[in-house]
Formats: sequence, structure tokens, C-alpha cells
Amino acid sequence: MTESRRTVVTAFVVLFSTVVCVSLLLFFFGRPKSDHGENHTSSAYVVTVSTNPLDIKEGRAIMDNNKCFSCHSINGVGGTVAPSLNGVKYRKSPEMIFRWIKSPDSIKPGTAMPQYPFANDQIRKIISYLETVDSVSAR
Repeated sequence: MTESRRTVVTAFVVLFSTVVCVSLLLFFFGRPKSDHGENHTSSAYVVTVSTNPLDIKEGRAIMDNNKCFSCHSINGVGGTVAPSLNGVKYRKSPEMIFRWIKSPDSIKPGTAMPQYPFANDQIRKIISYLETVDSVSAR
């Protein structure tokens, strides 16, 4: 093998190794975060659950105003088309609930759950309310 051919092969091996390493890093750590600090390619949302009674009350009001209980129920009150929300905090993380409310079709294509135009703060308040459903009555 000539010296120039050896150089070309070495350069190709280095380039290929670099591409493989970068691909693995992206696969395991996801893409860079967006300007809003949310990573839409993984469950890397960081959701702060509020214990402020006003946030919890507002979360419930948002759900009432958007007819969430037409499909979902809490303490046996509400619809039966969608899962009961009792104990959802034990089944799903706040980050998963956030992703589901934000864009249900991206989690489960073709889902009957509508995508609401909620602001991130509204979703966090809904989650804050849902964290209390085991300890509050349906109304």
C-alpha cells in the first residue's frame, strides 16, 4: 500500500469513527434544547409541581373550562371515554403528563385526545392539580 493510499484510508477511518461517535452521543443524550429550554425529542422536560393552592385551583378551573371531564373522570365523576385521572401521579411522571397534554398526537398518533393550545404555565397548573386528585373531592 502506498503512503498516499494509507493516508486516505486513515482519514476515512477517523472520519467514520467521528460520525459514529457523534451519532451515539445524539442518540443517548438527545438533540440540543430549544430556545425555550425544552427538549422535544425526549422526556427531558423539567416540570415543577406547585403546591400553591391558587395554582392548584386554577389548574382545576382550566380543566373545567376546557371540558376535560367530558372524557376523563375523577372520583367517579365525569366521562368514561378516557382514563380516570385518579392516581395518575402514580402512573405517569409530571414530565410525561406535560408532554401528553402539550402534544398527545406526538406520543400516540391518532389519539382521540385533542391538542389544546395551552401555555406551558397552564399545563404546569393542570399537573399541580392532578398531583392532588387523591386528596381532593371531584368538585
